Amino acid sequence: MRRSIIVLLVLGIILTAAVLADIFAKGMAERAVAASIQEGLQLDDEPSVAIGGFPFVVNLFNGVVPEVTLDAERIGTGRVRFDSATLTLENVRLDAAALVSGEARSITIGGGRGSAVMSAATLSRLLQREGVPVTVDFIGGDVVVSPEGSPKQAEGDIALEGQNLVLSSSLLPETVSVRLPTIAEGLRYRSIHIAEGQAILEVGLGAGEFRLPEG
Repeated sequence: MRRSIIVLLVLGIILTAAVLADIFAKGMAERAVAASIQEGLQLDDEPSVAIGGFPFVVNLFNGVVPEVTLDAERIGTGRVRFDSATLTLENVRLDAAALVSGEARSITIGGGRGSAVMSAATLSRLLQREGVPVTVDFIGGDVVVSPEGSPKQAEGDIALEGQNLVLSSSLLPETVSVRLPTIAEGLRYRSIHIAEGQAILEVGLGAGEFRLPEG
C-alpha cells in the first residue's frame, strides 16, 4: 500500500513537471511569434498570441499545431489601421529553430479566418486626412454621413470591392474608395457588416504560406 502511494506521488510529480514544462515552452513560443508579428507589422504594442493544442511540445516536435490565434490593436499598414483584429490560423506548421531565433517571417497554414474592426471615429479621421470633409457614424446598423461644420445628415452605404472599402452617400459628390491594409500576404476581405459604432470585416486565408508584408 505504501509503495503504491509512493509510486502515485512520483507519477504525480513527473506529470506536474511535464505539464509545467509544456506550459513554459508554449509561452516562449507565443512570445517569439508575438515579437515577430509586432516587428513585421510595426505595431505599437505587442499582440496577444495563443497557441492551441496539448501537449504543445509533442505537437511542435511533430511540426504542426492545430491553431494559432492572434489578437492585435492598431493593426494595419501605412495610414490605414484597424482598431483591432483577430486572426485564427489553422493546422499551423512551426519551425522550432526559427521561433527561438526570432526569424520566423512566415509559417505554413491549412487555412485561416478572422475579423477586423474599424470604428466610425477611425474611419472619419481617415477620410478627413484624405481630404474628404465628412464625419461617419454607425447607428443601429446604419451608416450616417455628415459634412463637417454642417447640421445636414444623410444615409450612406459602405461596401467591399476587393481590397477596397467604398463609401457612398447623397452628400458626397462621388463614391470614396479606401485601400484596406495588407495585414498578411494572401489575406482576403470577405464581408462587412455594421454594428453600433463600428464596422466589422470578416477575413479569410487560404492554405499555404502565412507571410508578413515585406518592409
